[in-house]
Amino acid sequence: MWLLTHDLKWLNDEDATKDIVNQKWHTSLCGQIFDQNAYVRGSSMFGKPLTDETHQNKKGVYWEWNPNKNERITWRASPFVYFDDELKVSLLFRVTNLSYDLDVNPTGEYHRFAAEVEPVQRRDISVDDIKSWLPEKPSPEPTEARDTSDTNDAIDTPESLKLEESNPVDNLRTKAEDAFKNRNYKEAVVCYDEMARQNLYNYTHVAKSRHGAALWRLANFSTEDIETRKKNFLRAIDLLDEASKHRDIGYQAEAHYQKSKALWHLAEIDSENKEKLLDTAKDEAEKALGLALEQRYIGWYEWMLERAENIESETETYDSESNRLDSENSNDRN
Repeated sequence: MWLLTHDLKWLNDEDATKDIVNQKWHTSLCGQIFDQNAYVRGSSMFGKPLTDETHQNKKGVYWEWNPNKNERITWRASPFVYFDDELKVSLLFRVTNLSYDLDVNPTGEYHRFAAEVEPVQRRDISVDDIKSWLPEKPSPEPTEARDTSDTNDAIDTPESLKLEESNPVDNLRTKAEDAFKNRNYKEAVVCYDEMARQNLYNYTHVAKSRHGAALWRLANFSTEDIETRKKNFLRAIDLLDEASKHRDIGYQAEAHYQKSKALWHLAEIDSENKEKLLDTAKDEAEKALGLALEQRYIGWYEWMLERAENIESETETYDSESNRLDSENSNDRN
């Protein structure tokens, strides 16, 4: 690509073509886009990247600028830039299923300008690639008072009171919620389990919702045997089902959303009931959306529908291939 210099006076003349042969030009910035397999420079230059220290062992897509022949400056372009097997470059415009607590790889919508066919490509983005770009999760607003008259209401402990509480019951609830907010799900589950065992008055629908949300995450990332993980998933689903009876529709929506995620991840390890679990997961996501149109609910629902379609397509292909092989074996026997 070439750029005109800023001092071309002929552009201001009445006859803009008068001196067009004698204009001054300068080259654009020199650089390229590269990943582990190839580089792209301009519209017609491409090839395999160099194997020097600058280029080797780099995962993802990178920008490179060459201010002079002996200097290279690189910086990471992933996940904002992607180029496919045909070396066509696309830019990231939208990420679905984006949340502070990523448990699955979100989907990125990459746009390729002036594309005649399939200008938008959807690709999974690594959690590691996107997580560093997420803003810090905001802390909840402190409340001035705690009303425990209705045990089904949310109970949020003011930050200023956390170290001053003397009631062991309140201390246990506070410890559980702090652990949940800090993503220490193991400790959160232990605290909520103790609250449930003692049948405490502040083991409310909100507490059950967070209990279930912490429990399914613990099961999802656990290294325990499959049966133990299944039991924990099912227990989390029961807790979230109970939590969905909260009288506030916002808390109902959150419980359905968390239940949908629990069902989806359970389906990943329960092949026998996979189809039924996925259908129920979609139903729960729809319930959440019907109650509250939050972006994370929309993103999760869209992400799940896309994956479910792929799973159904793979299942149909597998069944078709199995039937073909059975037919061939039957003909061979005959």
